[in-house]
Amino acid sequence: MPNDERLHRIGVLLGTEFALYEHDLMVDSDNEEARKMIVQISEVYRNFSVGDLPGFRDDFERGYKLGRRDVEMELESSFSNSSDQSPVAGLD
Repeated sequence: MPNDERLHRIGVLLGTEFALYEHDLMVDSDNEEARKMIVQISEVYRNFSVGDLPGFRDDFERGYKLGRRDVEMELESSFSNSSDQSPVAGLD
């Protein structure tokens, strides 16, 4: 993999991970693992942004959106599955 591809991949992966840990923290505000990872990813983001890594901010934002999409899809799937098994569903 060419070096510039790897750099773009870093931004996307970090953005995705940030979104997932953000969701974990929103679900459980006492989740120390998620809090710790958000701090670490934020520091890496700051370092790469200050270092002016080409395209990093856009890649991070793209990864963040992908992570949020994954969270929303998982929530929709969980909601759909729990609705299918509801005791009220068979009463119609």
